[in-house]
Amino acid sequence: MNPVEMRALLAKRAFDGGGFVKTSHHLTNVTVSFPIADVATVNAYVQAWHWKADNTVVVAPGTWDAELVRIDGQWLIAKEKLAIVGAAVIAPPAAPPASK
Repeated sequence: MNPVEMRALLAKRAFDGGGFVKTSHHLTNVTVSFPIADVATVNAYVQAWHWKADNTVVVAPGTWDAELVRIDGQWLIAKEKLAIVGAAVIAPPAAPPASK
């Protein structure tokens, strides 16, 4: 199994195991630096939103750090670290009262 397939399998297991029906992932404050030729470091804040069937939402903020290498003109992820620093559960809104 190649790294992309391994990542997809890990994501599917987390998605299915958590009972999620949709997700949305956001990267902000992305910085890229080039310490040497053909190597880049990437740092970003991440916020992941995961919805369950009952509209409960799990929000998880964190950081993502990666090292990329350029091989034959293509940038590939050589190393990465995802650090989740917390999580919050947002309950679905209450149903409005019945009208009379």
